[in-house]
Amino acid sequence: MKRSFICLLIALLFSLSGYAQGPSGSFSIRPEIGVSYSTFLANESVKTFTPSFGIVGGVEVEYQLSDRLALSSGILYTQEGAESKSGSMDYAIGFDYLNVPILLNYYFYKGIAFKLGVQPGYRVVSDWHGRDYNMRPIDVAGVAGISFEINRLVFDLRYNIGALDLQGNMSYDDRAFETSIYHSYVSFVVGYRFGK
Repeated sequence: MKRSFICLLIALLFSLSGYAQGPSGSFSIRPEIGVSYSTFLANESVKTFTPSFGIVGGVEVEYQLSDRLALSSGILYTQEGAESKSGSMDYAIGFDYLNVPILLNYYFYKGIAFKLGVQPGYRVVSDWHGRDYNMRPIDVAGVAGISFEINRLVFDLRYNIGALDLQGNMSYDDRAFETSIYHSYVSFVVGYRFGK
């Protein structure tokens, strides 16, 4: 087992020579698909949310600013939500968003980049216990992540945390919860880079 792990590690290190970071001023495009694992953050008095899985898919464009810095943006369809329990009843809460990540990518080693930025999103689907509450249609999230690229395949892991209360435009009587709630999710996508 130990020998297999060492062989795999050596093969991985040699394969790093196949990364595709481009020269300054170059563009690339990356279609991608993956999964999200999301929940809601709320006051400690609300502990009814269980994370749920969804899909993420879309396309991103990257512009290489320098040898180590790149700026990327795109459009991603993301399923966000959670499961909740009310008495003896379990139900799913689902929000689907068109998100626009705007990220600064710092390539600190061959094909490995740290990512930091913001992500505005527009809600296109809302399902809360079979009802379409008048939740805030716009969300803005802070994003932090890391990506690894090998032979034009990009593996991207990100954490997103919402900055806006989802119930922000609702009257107090219409709120599903007395406290503020925010999106929180991790996404993992695999993409293929064209260009550079």
